[in-house]
Amino acid sequence: MSSWGLAARSAVSVPVIVLIVAAGLVLAGLNFAPHIVLRRNRRLLLFVLRLAGLAIVLVMLLQLEATMVLQRTRKPTVAVLVDTSESMSLKDCPQGTRLDAAVDIIEKKLEPALSAKAEVSWYQANWRITAGRPEKSTEPGGPTDLGKAVSQCIEEAGSPRAIVLLSDGKTAHPDRVADAARIAKQSGVQVFGINLGKAGRAKAVSVRVTEADSYVRLGDEFSVTADVRAEGLGGQTVDVRLYENKDKNPKMQKTIQLGDKPVPVTFRYRPTRAGRHRYRVQVGKVSGAATDITNVVNTVVEVIDEPIRVLYVEGTPRFELKFINVWLARDPVIDLTTVTRMPKGGWYTQGKRRHERIDEGFPVSDAELFDYDVVIFGDIPRAVFRQGGDAAETKLAQIVEFVVRRGGGLVTLGGQSVYGAGLYQGSILEAILPFQIEGFKNYQLEGYFAIEPAENSLTHPVLALGDDPSSSRDAWFDMPRLDGCNVVGELKPAAMLLAYRTHDDQKYPVIVAHSAGRGRVLSLTCDTTWHWEMQRIDDDVDNYRKFWGRAVRFVAADPRTRPGRPSILAQSSRPVVGTEFPFATTLLDGNYAPVRNADLVVEVTEPSGRQYLIYPSDSSDAPGVYRYSVLLREKGLFVVKANYESTETVREIIAGDAAAEMDDAGADPSGMRLMARETGGKAGMADEADAVLAAIPLDAEYYREDYSVKFWNLPVLAFMLIAVVCADCYIRKRNGLV
Repeated sequence: MSSWGLAARSAVSVPVIVLIVAAGLVLAGLNFAPHIVLRRNRRLLLFVLRLAGLAIVLVMLLQLEATMVLQRTRKPTVAVLVDTSESMSLKDCPQGTRLDAAVDIIEKKLEPALSAKAEVSWYQANWRITAGRPEKSTEPGGPTDLGKAVSQCIEEAGSPRAIVLLSDGKTAHPDRVADAARIAKQSGVQVFGINLGKAGRAKAVSVRVTEADSYVRLGDEFSVTADVRAEGLGGQTVDVRLYENKDKNPKMQKTIQLGDKPVPVTFRYRPTRAGRHRYRVQVGKVSGAATDITNVVNTVVEVIDEPIRVLYVEGTPRFELKFINVWLARDPVIDLTTVTRMPKGGWYTQGKRRHERIDEGFPVSDAELFDYDVVIFGDIPRAVFRQGGDAAETKLAQIVEFVVRRGGGLVTLGGQSVYGAGLYQGSILEAILPFQIEGFKNYQLEGYFAIEPAENSLTHPVLALGDDPSSSRDAWFDMPRLDGCNVVGELKPAAMLLAYRTHDDQKYPVIVAHSAGRGRVLSLTCDTTWHWEMQRIDDDVDNYRKFWGRAVRFVAADPRTRPGRPSILAQSSRPVVGTEFPFATTLLDGNYAPVRNADLVVEVTEPSGRQYLIYPSDSSDAPGVYRYSVLLREKGLFVVKANYESTETVREIIAGDAAAEMDDAGADPSGMRLMARETGGKAGMADEADAVLAAIPLDAEYYREDYSVKFWNLPVLAFMLIAVVCADCYIRKRNGLV
């Protein structure tokens, strides 16, 4: 269907046009004046030429255009959006996986229904959408964000008439579905959903790391704990294995029984080589499981060949010194230096010395003290630090700086000359202790007592003597009693009470943990822990050695944070494809002061080999701490390198752990029904695909096409006007007229 016409675009008034036409007619009619001597046919020719010139001038003056309107039809546009996330790998459909079912519907029903009647655009979606039609060979992966996918599809496809969504309905962000429905409705796009998979609980096994060490010192064990979840698979007995790097043989194996609740599995493994190692926790074959893609989870552990350098300074030879010295010196991860003040003066040193002035006891400079990782502060009276007229107590101030600025660890012990008994009230050391030091009439509680773990403290690294809170509780109740402890003041607000003793129905702190600046402080008010070793019942269970090993490791500084070298600390424990994974790099100078406004360059290498650079900056709120995020675009190993002044630190993470939606992998049609209802579409299960497809409006779309020809602006019109004027002049000249 079409229509056409002429239109004048100029705003010239009618009187002006009439005046021009009248003037043109007069000029044309002059050729018939009596004094014009021309033959009749020449007069007519000039008259016609001048009328033609008048017509051309009018066309140009009126800006005359020819317009044509065409009514055409075209096929409607339909976008097909197919979910290719990890949950689509579940095998709970007759065709196999949910993605297999989607491809089968596309080939057998959707393409025959749409190809002849619609212009179809194909898209795949997990945490983002990509163009293209999925095949059975397409590998599902990553989490789903249905709301975001539909919104992006509307934008990418240019607001199609309809979106056909093939999905199991699982989404990591259910709150975005309603927003997507609103956007689709405003854009005039109807959503037609075909839900794949079985609703309710799917028969699947998933494993997820709940706790894992990111680093371990060579010679120590690292711990990784994973929850194994099973849905609808009964009480099967399966093996859970720990693999290192690409080894085909597992390093450790445990057997568990699946149940309705998550089953925690903890592996403690001692690596034999330094470096970054990849470990995977993998569940064996489970009968009846809909998928095995969620049966494995990965983590990366950095094994560091660097011992914990401990300085133990004791004010007097005593049993506590003897036993701690013996057992810490045997620890393969601890490099112990012991300095003891002798009764008649002077200091006695054992172990590898890292400072020169032994006659001074403590290191005399920050640099020497900062070369240690942990300081154990024994039974030393405050007066020792004032010897030589040092009223400023310089060495106590150095210990505070060691903890606060360097990030070192401090363990303080009870005794006859410490805390209130050593007159430390109001000292600079009191500022970093986890409790107040007050004046008491009696600074010691005499008598034997049993240590009682505080509420919720049995999972703390220092008190976790067993594999679980229950076994740790039993271990502490079986510990021999101690003899006497110091009395201290109230705990500071941020302090954590780990253990106490009861005396006259009152609780007195015995083990307290506290953070001070960058470092940690662990304070004991007892000084007879050697009883645990001397009086232990089971020769095979050495809880004394385990306690002191855990205490030192708890307060020890992170070996990855060293002056002049960038560190890379992960701010999250679960790298999932499609998420922003946060990191923080700390820069310290030789004095452990933060480096501000550094030229830090972070290089990221993705599993596909793609590389890019990040230039993070610190802030006044967190000087020397450079925070940034890495977008996990794909599954696999991401390598993050932080470069600063020719030094480099590398951190690896593995993206692709089972998304949260896999914890309950049953199909969920609610979101698709909401979008269909709000947009006037239709949604149904896979067996209702024919009815859903039949509801898609595929009638032809009418659209209008406007065409116009601007006669007044055509170059040929100017040429015609010039030709008319020239012809008029030529004829008049040939006939002797001016």
